[in-house]
Amino acid sequence: MTDYFFPLHAGKITWGTKKKQKWNVSEYKSASGMRKSLVQQKYPAWVFEIEFPALDKREMDKLLAFYAQCKGSWRPFFYKDYEEYEVLGKTLVKGQDGLYQAVIPCGQYEEPAAHIDNVTMWVDGRRSKEFNVTGGKISTSMTGNITFDYEYYHKVIFANSITRTQKFYNIYKVSLALEVVR
Repeated sequence: MTDYFFPLHAGKITWGTKKKQKWNVSEYKSASGMRKSLVQQKYPAWVFEIEFPALDKREMDKLLAFYAQCKGSWRPFFYKDYEEYEVLGKTLVKGQDGLYQAVIPCGQYEEPAAHIDNVTMWVDGRRSKEFNVTGGKISTSMTGNITFDYEYYHKVIFANSITRTQKFYNIYKVSLALEVVR
């Protein structure tokens, strides 16, 4: 299956976009007040609430066509959040499969990246082009002190409908929400 990417440059998004983190937690409280809880997921659910304040008709039509192509929330796609998308000088852990898994940092917490691009690999402080990228993983036969620079994408679905408002002739305000899926 072909990978889909959000069709508009997220630099057109208004300031104040909301990014929510939530966890699915089951809780039980006994009659004595004792509490037991269980987390139902390994990674948090992220929701991006996005607003484009001024799209022209061509951009709006491109976005609506993409929404139709994804059939709403049916088909996942990749979205680059242009407020937080870049990792510099990161030492990654090599997995059992021999590949380096790119991560998305969130303070002291990290989760795996589904897709990365614009990758630069540094071996002992020198730039190297001897690597391959597949999705969010990097393969290389190089050894030494290896660090990476890259830009990451979130794998998302449309969380609900798209709302569009015509502001002026050929100027539209569009609101939507994206939910991270794994």
